[in-house]
Amino acid sequence: MSTLETGKLGEKLAEEFLKKNGFKILDKNWRESHGELDIVALDGTTLVIIEVKYRSDENFTDIQHAISWQKAKSLKKYAQKYLYKSDVYFEEIRFDFIGVLPNPDGTYRIEHNPDYIDWRN
Repeated sequence: MSTLETGKLGEKLAEEFLKKNGFKILDKNWRESHGELDIVALDGTTLVIIEVKYRSDENFTDIQHAISWQKAKSLKKYAQKYLYKSDVYFEEIRFDFIGVLPNPDGTYRIEHNPDYIDWRN
């Protein structure tokens, strides 16, 4: 499976997970110039920008370091552009991280880390 295919699979599994947990998906793979937001969703009245990472190594345990500070800065920049161009009503905003990891039996484990990036800094 190519990197693009595994990325799409990870995003599909993340989307299913979010829907099962009551999120309303607003956008997937929202692009602006040189960047992208993987998933934009609503969790109640909270706008959630979700970065998804798929890891094929089932021993991947360092999920907390999957997003560099440069990537976090980029996500904030594109989130600002998204907000400027959309007319979505929300009371709060947060940045979540979802890691998708395969299990040996062919199923997948979803690691959801809400409020992963502090948007204020």
